[in-house]
Amino acid sequence: MIRQEFPALTDAEMTAPIETTRLDNFDLITLRTALETRLDTRIGDAEWAGAGALADLAALPSLAAAAPAVPDRSPPPAVLPSATGTATSAPAPMPADPGAISVSVGADGRSLRRRPLEMPQMALSGLSESWLFKELGDIHWAMICAFLQSPSAAISDETGARLYATFTRIRLDVSSSLRGFVENTPMEISSSLGRHGASFFFGDHEVSGGQGRARARTMSTFAKYGERGKNTSLMKGTPVLPDPDAIRPHDAFPDFGAEYRARRAAEPGPHSFECDYEILPPHDINGVGLLYFAAYPTVVDLCLEKAEGKGFLMNHSTVAKDVCYFANSEPDETLVFRVHDRQEADDGAVTHRVTLSRKSDDVRMAEVISTKRPSTPPMSR
Repeated sequence: MIRQEFPALTDAEMTAPIETTRLDNFDLITLRTALETRLDTRIGDAEWAGAGALADLAALPSLAAAAPAVPDRSPPPAVLPSATGTATSAPAPMPADPGAISVSVGADGRSLRRRPLEMPQMALSGLSESWLFKELGDIHWAMICAFLQSPSAAISDETGARLYATFTRIRLDVSSSLRGFVENTPMEISSSLGRHGASFFFGDHEVSGGQGRARARTMSTFAKYGERGKNTSLMKGTPVLPDPDAIRPHDAFPDFGAEYRARRAAEPGPHSFECDYEILPPHDINGVGLLYFAAYPTVVDLCLEKAEGKGFLMNHSTVAKDVCYFANSEPDETLVFRVHDRQEADDGAVTHRVTLSRKSDDVRMAEVISTKRPSTPPMSR
């Protein structure tokens, strides 16, 4: 089973200390989830940490006693919820008060959020992309906290170690333009949550407001500190599931996660442009001291303005943004931005494939594929 997950492993790597193999923390949590899923068992944290080599996993008591077959838990076909949405209970109509917000979220991994679009949600290009990333992240974690029956600050593994929410990939696709989302119109975000094992969570989101439409997918795991207070030492963690049956798990790792895994393993290749970005802690660092997931797209855009020339962001609006998160950094780190590929379509849309790395050790922190189309005049109200 280990060979099937990582066919390139050599015999020497199977018996060598795990930390000396080519597998990183993400690979190990993927392997652990695959073993638990295929053998229909649960591997304890202490038991897993006690394995010195990959070959030692075969002797783990939980695996030796595992059932030979996995019950059929095939999830229903992945379908994005409709713009009208479904929730644990019938969603309330849009409040008569245009300033009110309606939120419905259940432990079954469904959420419906309605709100009016006001100035805090708007930007020059229409709907604020920065705000939307934060809102989607908030919805994703609200669904997970409902499923885990715990506030975010109390989520822990079986040893009691606190686990921190960690996004691994977010993809946003906008129909036409963010300018379709107009101030003072109702907005609705209908979301559903899926999981693979106890560590991987996948969100599907459909966004509508005015004439604007967008779809997003979110993927996350949990992390804990390997060395307390050091952001570069984050390790993957597994939360305790109070009611595992509330959300039926995917038997196989979803394609969205498999694509992330392939991009994580691939070399980014040569680059045509490079610049530095100095982290601004009050803006870029979140409440637990990590580089905020929603800051990555903004950092990329600021650097794209340098690569393309002043006025690029003024004249282009995002139609797609795909962010793969690989690592984090200390608050005083300098980031290195690199453009590895640039394509321009017939309609003027420009697609960039870029990376962000830590300058101190050149560890790749993220790969981002961004597509921006020339802006059109604002829609009349």
